[in-house]
Amino acid sequence: MRSAFLVIPQNFVKYVKQGKIKLHESKIKDFTPTGVTLDNGKQLNVDLIVTATGYNADMNMLPQFKHYLREDGIHLYRHLVHPDIKDLAFVGFNHSFMHIPCVELGCYWIIQNIQGKLKLPSREQQLASIEEERKFKEANIQFETTRSATVGPRFHSYIDQLCDDFGVSGYRKGNIIGEIAFPWYGSDFKDFKKQLKVKPKSQ
Repeated sequence: MRSAFLVIPQNFVKYVKQGKIKLHESKIKDFTPTGVTLDNGKQLNVDLIVTATGYNADMNMLPQFKHYLREDGIHLYRHLVHPDIKDLAFVGFNHSFMHIPCVELGCYWIIQNIQGKLKLPSREQQLASIEEERKFKEANIQFETTRSATVGPRFHSYIDQLCDDFGVSGYRKGNIIGEIAFPWYGSDFKDFKKQLKVKPKSQ
């Protein structure tokens, strides 16, 4: 029922051959003030860390967050952040039948939040929203072992939630018949960035 394809960034192979990109086959053991320590003992100084964990997010490199892990993963507000985990956002923990648009909208959401352009509910309200969705998934999604990271069965309402946070219309087809009768495509969001109308929190 699933398929996948590999997308290689432009010039990736060339830069690896030239030594501009250095590959390390290991796991992150710990974070340091300037980077990371790998399982093989090597220390790397880095400016930015992208933890591409897939959906098996055991959080071994972030032991202080294990408290939030459940058997089916970590449950997040909007599948993107946790109110008790500051300065950390999760990309790709909102996979669905329209995975790439969901992830891209999630990235926009994270950027807008960092920039202070989203007005999020209180911590208690976010936790209540997380718990409500967790219970829904527990009751209705039995086939997905990583159900904390999926919005598949309800991706329409999930995208509506993100659009509402942005202050952008969730209606993407331009007519009511299209909204009812036709599936969504990535092209339905081609003008999304131009439509962002979110005001900073200070206003």
